[in-house]
Amino acid sequence: MFFSQPRLLALTLSLGAGSCAGNQLEPTTVSSADGAGYALGYIEQLKRARDAFESDDVRARELGSSLRTHTGALKLNGDQAIALRVVEQSDASGRGQHFSRSRAEERALREIWEDERGALGARVGGAAQKELVDAGCKEVDVQPAVQRALRDGFDRQLERRLRAANEGQRTLEQNKARIAPANFAALTRLSDEVALASQLVHVALVEDVRELDRLIGERRDVDSTLARTIDDERAIQSDPKKPSEQKASQERVIQIEKQRAALGPEVQKLEAERHQLDERQRLAASEYENTLNAVKESLQKPAVAASADNK
Repeated sequence: MFFSQPRLLALTLSLGAGSCAGNQLEPTTVSSADGAGYALGYIEQLKRARDAFESDDVRARELGSSLRTHTGALKLNGDQAIALRVVEQSDASGRGQHFSRSRAEERALREIWEDERGALGARVGGAAQKELVDAGCKEVDVQPAVQRALRDGFDRQLERRLRAANEGQRTLEQNKARIAPANFAALTRLSDEVALASQLVHVALVEDVRELDRLIGERRDVDSTLARTIDDERAIQSDPKKPSEQKASQERVIQIEKQRAALGPEVQKLEAERHQLDERQRLAASEYENTLNAVKESLQKPAVAASADNK
């Protein structure tokens, strides 16, 4: 078959594009289960993953009743369309990549903050105290104020980051002049909680379960790593020239053996309740959808009533 030069060039480019699309780069991350440090922290990771699911499930249920409370606080008068749009956009944002990425960042930052806030507060407070003393000011204990300011500032900044990923909040800001202040405050809280609840039931809980499955799947590799690590420590203990290292190695072996002994029961406990987690996620999503529908209906009722009165 004969092709003209333009058609031949187009065909060549098309085939080349298809070839490039089929050779896209993929992540090459692999399991860290063969690392001794990872294996020693494995049980703690299991517990954290399980706690994450529990925390997200509880929070999603709490938000269900909170959504109804904030909806009931609204006194809409011609703003029903805006309120409904805010709710729908917040729900969609909660399922979106932008909000989920911001939520994951918030979660990671909060975890670091909870672990380090004491040290950070002490360091900042100490620096502030030193400046006061050097300036000749009366010595006062600034630690409580510093701790509060850090906590409040941290929470406020994380809240702003999440709101920046929520289209419902953007719509609210665009229409701020049209909405009564009390309604604006209630809609702001409602938008926050709709987006978060949506993200929890549709994304976070699913990811929590996947993380648990990933960890459970590493159990055998982690056990092998711990066994190999014990063998490595035994080799250190066989060297009679270094008694101080022998003692330290013996203490490490005791800790490793404790971790290895606890490994089986911890994984078995998770496996026993694993089948319940999928059902709990589906139930949380169903309850959220029911609540969301009730919120939408409530937002539309005043408009319906006003329309009937006009007739």
